[in-house]
Amino acid sequence: MSFNPPAIRFTPMTKNQRQLKDQELQIVEEEQVILQRVASTLAEKMAQQEEEQKKRVVQADYTKDLIELRDQVAEARLEDVPALVSQMLQAAALASEAKPTQQGSVDMRSPYFGHLKLKEDGRERDVLIGKGGAIQREAGVVIVDWRHAPISQLYYKLDEGDDYEEIYGGQERTGEVLARRTVTIKEGNLQRIRCPQGHFLKNDNQWDALDQLFNYQMRGGAGISAPPKQPRRGSRKNSRFGIGDAFTKESSGQLEEITALIDPKQFESMTQSDSGLMILQGGAGSGKTTIALHRIAWLAYNYPEKYRPKRIRVIVYSEALVRYVRRVLPALGLPNIKVASFHRWAHNLCQRVVDFTHYRFQRDVEDEVAILKKHPGMLQAIRSQIQRQKNEIENSVLAEIKQDDLRQQLQSPIHQIIEGPAWVPALIRLKKLLVQHQQLSSFEKTRIKKKIDAMIETTSHLESQWEELITDSELLSPLMTGPNAISKSDFDSAMRWTKNQISEPDDQDADLDAKTPIDDYSEDLPHGKLDPYDAALFLNMVIERSGYVRSIEGRPITLDHVSVDEAQDLSPVELRPLHVMTAPNHSLTLAGDTKQKMFFDNGCNSWRDLVEPVGGQAQTVETFRLIYRSTAPIAGFAHEVLGPLAPESPPKTIKDGAPVCVFPFDEQGEEIAFLAEQLRELMNHEPFANVCLLTRYPEQARLYFNQLQRCDVPGLRLQDGPDFRFTPGIDVTHLRWVKGLEYDYVIMTNVDRASYPNDVETRHLLHIGATRAAHQLWITTNLKNPSPLLPEKYFVTDAY
Repeated sequence: MSFNPPAIRFTPMTKNQRQLKDQELQIVEEEQVILQRVASTLAEKMAQQEEEQKKRVVQADYTKDLIELRDQVAEARLEDVPALVSQMLQAAALASEAKPTQQGSVDMRSPYFGHLKLKEDGRERDVLIGKGGAIQREAGVVIVDWRHAPISQLYYKLDEGDDYEEIYGGQERTGEVLARRTVTIKEGNLQRIRCPQGHFLKNDNQWDALDQLFNYQMRGGAGISAPPKQPRRGSRKNSRFGIGDAFTKESSGQLEEITALIDPKQFESMTQSDSGLMILQGGAGSGKTTIALHRIAWLAYNYPEKYRPKRIRVIVYSEALVRYVRRVLPALGLPNIKVASFHRWAHNLCQRVVDFTHYRFQRDVEDEVAILKKHPGMLQAIRSQIQRQKNEIENSVLAEIKQDDLRQQLQSPIHQIIEGPAWVPALIRLKKLLVQHQQLSSFEKTRIKKKIDAMIETTSHLESQWEELITDSELLSPLMTGPNAISKSDFDSAMRWTKNQISEPDDQDADLDAKTPIDDYSEDLPHGKLDPYDAALFLNMVIERSGYVRSIEGRPITLDHVSVDEAQDLSPVELRPLHVMTAPNHSLTLAGDTKQKMFFDNGCNSWRDLVEPVGGQAQTVETFRLIYRSTAPIAGFAHEVLGPLAPESPPKTIKDGAPVCVFPFDEQGEEIAFLAEQLRELMNHEPFANVCLLTRYPEQARLYFNQLQRCDVPGLRLQDGPDFRFTPGIDVTHLRWVKGLEYDYVIMTNVDRASYPNDVETRHLLHIGATRAAHQLWITTNLKNPSPLLPEKYFVTDAY
């Protein structure tokens, strides 16, 4: 599906235009003169290069065109100058494209986007900020690259009227910022000016002023997503961001409010003592997590002997959410409930269950490996591995019974025992039956006992059994067929990884003098390492062999109740140990939303796909449709970006709010300047706000953090791990870490076609990012290549 650039189709969200005043008109004329000077200088420079280098002859004589246009500008009437300047820059751009461009050269169609007028030692000079550099001091043209030039930091750090004392160019400079303006130049035309004196826009050769609107400033949301650190102030008459009296009342996301508003059926289900496996399905901010935690409090309070805090667990899928939930539990009277991410919990439990002698855990793993090891078919692969052993021991034992009639007599009871639910206890029962059987000879009993003991030892050696499981193509090949089949390329890639896990470098392939291997062995390969998904495999292997989760010493490990948040990202392989450990009641609460999948490697598209393979029967509570966290505009946007994946009915919300805004930018330097200015102003007015600047990938988060740090934005924190502080400030992070969290303000950056293409996974991720915002959601994108998932009506073209 094609997507037209927003510059052509999108109209401003809100306009309040008027004619320019004399002082404002003077600013516009000043910027036009500067652009004319830049265009003439660049055109003359280009013409000189064409004359001197004579690289090649092009179809049009650009050199002649540039000289003629320059002369026309000098003689033209004032009203004709902008059009001639535009022609000159476009001709220069075509000329630059006709020969190799130099590193750092400016874009002729849009040579700069920022303007500083500085006063140093009584002298005034103009410094222009662009994506490239071009300096012609004798002509009064200084364009510096926003990414590298030290002087460009003045543009990002200071406001108009500020004094400065900086070192750049190897010299200490002091001065004053007389003017700081942001300009938009497209195809050589000056179209927009933004400065403290106003926001000026060119329409049909006429300049208008746009009154500043609160829609385009961040205000009124501090403390919405979490209790503020200080008592909140009264209403502000001049609040410039948000809607209504944002400072007049406390957050509505309190536990008692949510539980009071659920319907009787939901409350009845939530307060049942023996309801087994329960699913709480609800959209982001609908209160499902709060209700799941409230259910723990209700069970522990009303049935203290049955639901003991030390045997209750809260399992979440990310480490960041662990810290978040830990802050909530004490308020519910549950300070001793343990909270852990699934992988951390499974890893710790595995250390109690398996005596590892050759392997240690690592964190990183390839995506194809996760797809393989989380696949629901792995449960059948574990059973198939044991079925081989069952067939082997049954045939082997029967072969040791020499009397035909006795063999026929024992065949049925042997088969029934072997096909029992737990493999090792079945082998023990089988040995007891045959060793004590009076009709078998001592010789037969001895040989049968030896074979059964050998099988018990084999199947109980979990490390070797796991090695066989993850490298046996015959056991795993069924995963490439049927629903959620793994592609052959992903399967082959995963098998290469697993075979590397169990292999070790051969000493004979080592250069003993250099003490290094000479083959392709690498520390980056998983030799002797367990990845995060192996723990669940080991736990399921223990369950198939013992019938329950047992410690190394043989003691059963059980739980009274488990609450799992963001459960839609679990796989049946991961859910089954929790289901077994809560037997016989299987008291499990799964809270989640199938529209908020962060990971697409679990082979599940519905709750049924998750629950049925583990043998569970869920009582699914009716979907929670009332959204407490986000405002109506945010919830509406999040619903729209799901597209065909969205529920038929949009969510209901309890509060209105400021509109969602999508800001398109030509240049990233322009975007950084906009964000830095807005964030500095926000933190100045609302020091207790918590803000998330959210990217899709870690590299993008580091880039934005570094650039905003250069701009002296206060309260910045780069969050590339789970150690979130949940305190006022600005977290710069990526989507992996924010699932289940919430912020007063969220700014999703770089939402362009490359990072957010039109596919199912990206729709989920964009939905997740948007619904982290409690009060305000902003999005930045590339003007020429916005994400096709962004609805056109949210684009703002008159803000910057």
